[in-house]
Amino acid sequence: MAALTVKTMNQNISKEQWDELDLLIIENKKLEFNQMYQKLTKCSVKELIDIKAERYRHLKEVCPEKFKLTDEEYWDGYYS
Repeated sequence: MAALTVKTMNQNISKEQWDELDLLIIENKKLEFNQMYQKLTKCSVKELIDIKAERYRHLKEVCPEKFKLTDEEYWDGYYS
């Protein structure tokens, strides 16, 4: 299993909340992830983008079978 940084595993978020956030990433529900994560952490947009990208990479490594899209398809249009 890939190691996650302390930043990624925000101590203010419970395991159950991370499970819900992870499911949003897996289901490609980026807007819903953004809303939930910002509500829980009050983080900056920069931190939100960094966390989501790091979490995505981690999940793709530990459970690639749960993702239906390629990396390019998943992120298409996200940064525009």
